[in-house]
Amino acid sequence: MRSVFREDAQATPAELTYGEPLLEELLVTNPNTRDTPAEYVSKLRSQMANLRPKPASRHGTENTFMFMDLKTCSHAFLRDDTSGKSLQPPYTGPYKIVERADKVCILLIKGRQDNINIDCLKPAYILPEEPVTQPQDHSSSSCGSAPNTLLLR
Repeated sequence: MRSVFREDAQATPAELTYGEPLLEELLVTNPNTRDTPAEYVSKLRSQMANLRPKPASRHGTENTFMFMDLKTCSHAFLRDDTSGKSLQPPYTGPYKIVERADKVCILLIKGRQDNINIDCLKPAYILPEEPVTQPQDHSSSSCGSAPNTLLLR
């Protein structure tokens, strides 16, 4: 519709808007010469054979985020991408990591070993099962008598 010649305006809507036509000439011919249909088809075929696409470029080559602690942690949470109820947690677990590879971790899920892509994992920080107590030196305490505290490793 934008490139149709309008008799009343003596121009196309694109020429009125942009100052030039939208379409370029596909086949460059001399307006003074009249080609036969066979010559026109021959020229058109040779022009179409010489057309080459523009080289593609990738602008979005960002690296994916990976937790650095995922290389050393013993447990991981697994992202749950299913649509669920409102206020449903986005991760399940924590699950024990049995083995690691470059892009895959093997997790122990409900007694089975499953290969999981590391993009779906988040490291879990697990506290030890029994707390470790350390003796405290109250002589350097600035608060007076400090209560006994329990330190966890």
